[in-house]
Parts: sequence; structure tokens; C-alpha cells
Amino acid sequence: MHLEITTPAIYKRTHNRYYGVREAAAVMALWANGFNFNGCSTRCEYWWVQLAGLGVQLTLSLFDLALGWFAWLWTLPMLSLTVRRYRDAGVWWPLAMVLRVWLSRLQCESMTMPVVIMTVVVIGVNWGICSLPSRLKA
Repeated sequence: MHLEITTPAIYKRTHNRYYGVREAAAVMALWANGFNFNGCSTRCEYWWVQLAGLGVQLTLSLFDLALGWFAWLWTLPMLSLTVRRYRDAGVWWPLAMVLRVWLSRLQCESMTMPVVIMTVVVIGVNWGICSLPSRLKA
């Protein structure tokens, strides 16, 4: 499988050569674009990567393997994808960084009911923003 590279006109507007890829290509583009905090990404890219991450986490859980290393490998590319997704949706992108730091801080706390509720709220806000329609017309 190869990644489809977008046309020069779309690349110039989005600063993402894999803008609009789908399915497994979106997961491959996550790693190819792992340090690209510029530009935009589509909802489809974001949600295919989320689905793949869920699948890997469930598989590792089934075999009772540690998720710690996977979380560290996944963090930076996922953060860059989230920042690009915020830009594509027209949302102030530093909010993605603030939510990630806040979520990391909440996960360090003991799991009391208020902490669980705040964690769910932060994740819900992030998913809601990443579900907004694209402002760019590719």
C-alpha cells in the first residue's frame, strides 16, 4: 500500500501532503507526518487513526501487555494530528496543547469521581472539536 500524495494546490493550502487520506493510509500518514504541526488534517484522517489506536489498545489488553510504551509512541504524532485537525476546523490550535496538558495532569490524580468527570469532559471537548467540519475546501 502506498500513500496518496495530494496535488500541489491542496498541499499549498493545507501544508499536509497526505491531506484527505482514508483507512489504513491515514494511520501510515500519522507516522509520516508525526512531527508536522503545520497545516491541516481532515476529520476522516483523525477518526481512522482513533479507531486504529483503539484496536491496538484492545489487542494489547487482550494479551495483558503493558500499554505504557504504546502510549508514549502514540503521543507526539497524535498531538500533531490533533493540532492540524483544530486548524482544519478553524479552532484556536493552542487549545489542543492546553487540553492535552490538562488531561495528563488529571490522569496523574487519584481516580475520584470529580477527576473521572473532568477527564470525560476534557476528552469530550477534544472529540467535539475534532468532529467539527473542515473549513478548507480541498
